[in-house]
Amino acid sequence: MFEKQMSDSQPVRKPRIYYVDKLRLFLTAIVVVHHCFWVVAAGWFPFYRPWEIDTPTRVISFIVLTADQAYFMGLFFFLSGLVTVPSLRRKGAFQFLKDRLVRLVIPAVLYDLILFPLLFCFLQAAWYQPVWESKSPYDAIAYAVSYASFGDVWSIYYKYILPELIFIGNHMWFTITLFALNVLAVLLITIIKPLNVKLLETTLPTQESIQMPLKNMVKLLHIFAFILFVVNFLLRLACIPDYIWYPVIGNVGFIGQYVVAFTAGILASHHKFLDHVQQSHLKFSLIHSFVFFNLAQIFQTYAPGPIKASIGDYGHMILATLFEQYFALFWSYALLVIFKTYFNGEPSKRVSYFIGAAYSTYIIHQWVVIPIAVGFAYLTLHPLLVIFLLCLTANPSSWICGILLKMIPGSDIIL
Repeated sequence: MFEKQMSDSQPVRKPRIYYVDKLRLFLTAIVVVHHCFWVVAAGWFPFYRPWEIDTPTRVISFIVLTADQAYFMGLFFFLSGLVTVPSLRRKGAFQFLKDRLVRLVIPAVLYDLILFPLLFCFLQAAWYQPVWESKSPYDAIAYAVSYASFGDVWSIYYKYILPELIFIGNHMWFTITLFALNVLAVLLITIIKPLNVKLLETTLPTQESIQMPLKNMVKLLHIFAFILFVVNFLLRLACIPDYIWYPVIGNVGFIGQYVVAFTAGILASHHKFLDHVQQSHLKFSLIHSFVFFNLAQIFQTYAPGPIKASIGDYGHMILATLFEQYFALFWSYALLVIFKTYFNGEPSKRVSYFIGAAYSTYIIHQWVVIPIAVGFAYLTLHPLLVIFLLCLTANPSSWICGILLKMIPGSDIIL
């Protein structure tokens, strides 16, 4: 009945919103930059930093990494939520989930089964601390001192690492988490009739001429920011130190944000929220972002106890979480305003190539960042200079590789 209902309505695909495409491109570039900082300042499993990190590097990296982590993946989930219901209405539940399975799960599984162990083999050959057999997957990577063959590395990965640390060392947790949220959304919309009727059968009229008053927008954003704070703090409070969320570790401290952001994207699509995003909101959103970001940095720096970017006991971190989530919400909205105001034109052919390759770039960028970082690790350079050079080289290289992946015949089915 559900499938027939949607197929009979024959919904028409909406025209692309160019600034959303460009925002997604921007966020992908930020992900690559984030991991350039991460691999040098903290190490990106399985490549642990060989650099001695001084105070300036630590401070700058902490500011950049905590700023990125606060908002960028949550904004990805929001943008994904925006297109979920229109796609579901157009394709039907079965075809929608089938397409999501192919696009989100298959790349993640292939990466974890093939590309990720190959990265271990590359490190075995290129770095002086190779993989070796150990009872602990962490020891096998972090404290390796003896050499192993290609076959040994491969077997160690499947024997010790993969069974315990699925998706822990790579970024494909995002696609698995997004697929899980898509499945949950389809189930809820299918089972709960009022949601089915409201989201799939009811189309609200476009009211672009009736803009939401500024005070109403500020109030709405504060409400959602507070919801983000409550959900994330309660989840963090429940997380014991070193808690791992299986089957995907992701970022446990932000899973609440991701669920709320994805849900907000669905609601925003239904209520045509993007029609109310306007240039006059830029000033207040930037001011709020600046204030809450600085407050979050202060409390993350001076609050007692250890600061953990994604998992752990956040019982003492109530104010840090509060300001972090407020910053995430207002900065995400500021980016929507900026891109709608200044980057809403139809992209050029060259920019379209990059937009089309954003997802493939996201998938392959670890295989670019880490090998380049290994090359810099053999040079005697200040870690801040390494980060700068890594951002300068790894970002365009990742996009080139992403575009090349898109050129493989048949890749459009997945990428």
